[in-house]
Amino acid sequence: HSMGSIIAYDAFWELWHLEKMRRPVDLFLSLGSPLGLHYVQRHLLGFMQPVTRQRFGNIARWINVAAHGDRVAVDTTVHDEYASVVGQGLVAPIEDRYNGVFNAYRDENGLNPHRSYGYLVSPQIGEIIDAWWRGVD
Repeated sequence: HSMGSIIAYDAFWELWHLEKMRRPVDLFLSLGSPLGLHYVQRHLLGFMQPVTRQRFGNIARWINVAAHGDRVAVDTTVHDEYASVVGQGLVAPIEDRYNGVFNAYRDENGLNPHRSYGYLVSPQIGEIIDAWWRGVD
């Protein structure tokens, strides 16, 4: 979720390029991620390097979920920004899911569509995790 998706992205890049780990994780599920923002991308490991240094192949599947109104995930799609990673055939196409995704977390301060709790209790996230757990696409 959020900053954690940035940390995970950098970790995948380091594992691929520095540690030479070639075994992919089953699913990278990014929730409310700012990875679509150019400001964030410019600071990712390898992103500003030549295409061969940008890519990595230790993600078998990437699903990016952004809720309506989540200002951190204001760019709801990441598949277009990370085409170089996918284009080398090392990562399956990235699935962006944002239509009909609502985060209804509310506390004493009001509605917070970025809050991790709201993502984790949404039916869409439950379905993704259930399908992954059962090994169903």
